[in-house]
Amino acid sequence: MKTLPKDSDIVNPFPSPSASPERAIYGFALLLASITAAVVYLVWAVVPVEYLEWIGIDFLPSKYWVVVAPLCICSLVFFIPLCYGFICLRLLPASGIEHIAVDEYSRTSLYSKLDQTPSGGIPPLCDIPLEHIGKNHSLPTSKTKRGRRP
Repeated sequence: MKTLPKDSDIVNPFPSPSASPERAIYGFALLLASITAAVVYLVWAVVPVEYLEWIGIDFLPSKYWVVVAPLCICSLVFFIPLCYGFICLRLLPASGIEHIAVDEYSRTSLYSKLDQTPSGGIPPLCDIPLEHIGKNHSLPTSKTKRGRRP
């Protein structure tokens, strides 16, 4: 007689974002660690140095770092994506964007046949050549002032 498999015997091939015992344990440990770090930081920031030395804690850094450390961490939030963008730009080939935008699957040769499409017809599906984008889609430079629309 065959028995049905238990829920614990079934292995889900797709990972699920739902709660699991392992995630609950890691989340609780992270909660305790963050609360402990916040309390230690606030005690270091608020309690005068004399009281901390009286208790026996005399190895703490200067109170200057109470302000500077959070500012450094907050500035990293903006600095890291900026560095990531510069790294991506640095990895571009020196010969230009044409090596990235055009490959063996590009269909730029059909662009010249767009004028031959009969009226009401569907034009062929093709890529717009980079030369056309550079010539026809640049901003006009004559008779326009910076910051104002014509």
